[in-house]
Amino acid sequence: PLFKNNEVTGAVIIHEDISDLVNSEKALKKAHDELETKISERTYTLRQEIIDRTKAEIDLQENKKRLSTLFEAMTEMVVMHELVFDDNDAAVDYRITNCNDSFTKVTGIQKKDAVGELATKVYNTDSAPYLKEFSQVAITEQSYEFTTFFPPMEKYFMISVVSPEKNQFATVTTDITNIREAETALKKSEKKYRSMMNAMKDCAYICSPEFKIEFMNTAMEERIGFEAIDKYCYTAIYSRDKKCPWCIFDKIQKGEYIEYELD
Repeated sequence: PLFKNNEVTGAVIIHEDISDLVNSEKALKKAHDELETKISERTYTLRQEIIDRTKAEIDLQENKKRLSTLFEAMTEMVVMHELVFDDNDAAVDYRITNCNDSFTKVTGIQKKDAVGELATKVYNTDSAPYLKEFSQVAITEQSYEFTTFFPPMEKYFMISVVSPEKNQFATVTTDITNIREAETALKKSEKKYRSMMNAMKDCAYICSPEFKIEFMNTAMEERIGFEAIDKYCYTAIYSRDKKCPWCIFDKIQKGEYIEYELD
């Protein structure tokens, strides 16, 4: 204000252009709002990623638990291995990295004495058992299955080999010793049965439901003059091209005992 004789007689007014300041404040507020929006969006995205990752981890752990339960419950012997190489990159042994409970039941070897140890030590052999077959699978990653007799345990095994990744392999082994022993006993019994049948003076033969001869004793071969295994009985014995009208096979299938004379 302007004064004269202690009275206000006027005023001085100063004008300043603050448009740039206002615009700067608006721009700053806009940038701040945009930053807040981006932070909010990113926070939401991160939160969702954390939730998804946590859920995936939980699912993975549950799957691992289920697989572990299945792994331990299997009656087959399942063992995980990794190859061991020498300085020339040749496979010379393999190390057991994991095994299920059936491993101990079949081999008698405790899991704590096997995991982390070399096969030669675990099985007490000069060379790792089936190293050639196992290393071939581990290196080529091509699965393989074979049946074998393992002398140190005096057992027969059917072994399936797969490679989860290069230089590693897993074996799924089934103890088939009882099956092999049963097969051997059956063969001995069959051999004894054949010997008894061939010692008979009476003619005897066995037919399949399709009327094909599966067995014929010596007396029967002499009777018709040739060995007729896998030939139709009505053709070999009666020189017919179809089932005999007097065939009693249906009655025999029902368990009836039939006697008849062979012309």
